[in-house]
Amino acid sequence: METCTLTENIKIKIKEHALLESPNEVCGLISFNNAKFEPEVYKCKNKHLNKQIRFTIDPSDYLKVSLTGKISGYYHSHYKGGKFSEFDKLNAFQHKLLAYLYAVDEDNFYEYKPENINYPYFGRQFEYIKSDCFTLIRDYYKNELNIEITNFNRNLDWKKNNPSLIYENIGKENFILIHEGKNPPLDLLQKSDIILLKDLKDKFPSHLGIYLENQLFLHQPVYQYSRIENYSNIYKRITFGIIRHDSLIKK
Repeated sequence: METCTLTENIKIKIKEHALLESPNEVCGLISFNNAKFEPEVYKCKNKHLNKQIRFTIDPSDYLKVSLTGKISGYYHSHYKGGKFSEFDKLNAFQHKLLAYLYAVDEDNFYEYKPENINYPYFGRQFEYIKSDCFTLIRDYYKNELNIEITNFNRNLDWKKNNPSLIYENIGKENFILIHEGKNPPLDLLQKSDIILLKDLKDKFPSHLGIYLENQLFLHQPVYQYSRIENYSNIYKRITFGIIRHDSLIKK
């Protein structure tokens, strides 16, 4: 985090945009206009369904702005607080753009440079045993929480031969079931809870994810790259349960 390098003119435009749509988050792009030889602010449509906690820039807006010149950064607003979320940082990292944040309640601007990112759980290539959903859980808990989770033997046919394998082994690691079944209430979840997911036809969970914040979770889908996604209704409907490590339960 550094002092924001935006010009006062750009700050004024971003602030006006944010106040106009507050408490919803606004978003936009900053491009060096080839015709005017100076940076310009381009307001974009926030396409996210829950605009009060997240933003998604309309791809068509991104395309239009890219035709005006070189996009150097993007901005968004927070109604409360000037902290960049992990999702904000990943957006900056993926697109190699400076990220700017205007906190409405603080009347302050913040800047994030993507080269400072160190997030080893995003963009992993899937490989059974070596880099699957359980590996991601173990690495996260060890690195972020200093909690060791025992690895267990599994092979490519574990789901067919022993469908309860994940559930049985994770149950030996001092986790407490805090919600059973689908559609857990979001106010129940806290950062680092493990989301147990299952196919609708299955009896036991076959996939694990880590709840982060603001309805986001981290997971390693089969044959895809690890990613952070919205914990949407689709995932809520296939949730088997939510577990929390005993050491993270407030007592």
